[in-house]
Amino acid sequence: MIKVINNDKLKEILTEREVIVNKARELNLKKEKIEKEMVKSGYKMNKLRDKTSKIIDKENIELGEFDIIARVFVEDGECKVEIVDKIEEFKKALREDAKKDDSK
Repeated sequence: MIKVINNDKLKEILTEREVIVNKARELNLKKEKIEKEMVKSGYKMNKLRDKTSKIIDKENIELGEFDIIARVFVEDGECKVEIVDKIEEFKKALREDAKKDDSK
């Protein structure tokens, strides 16, 4: 059984609610589409990272005992490799933590 209620305020509220629900559905569809695009981009990035790693491995870049390749990038039209010393990075992080502690 359905009963009709004649209340203008209720009608206004329910109409506004319906508009909001429809907008939320529309936004959810857009969100799902974007999430799918992000997953595709993630797969492409992984493939490119794997290809980059294979090429870098073939280059036989000399690394110190605690050196790692932080990033590979193009700058000024040249392929460059940034190498960092993990020990020095760790020392830097400890110094920054000590500065934060001293400022408290």
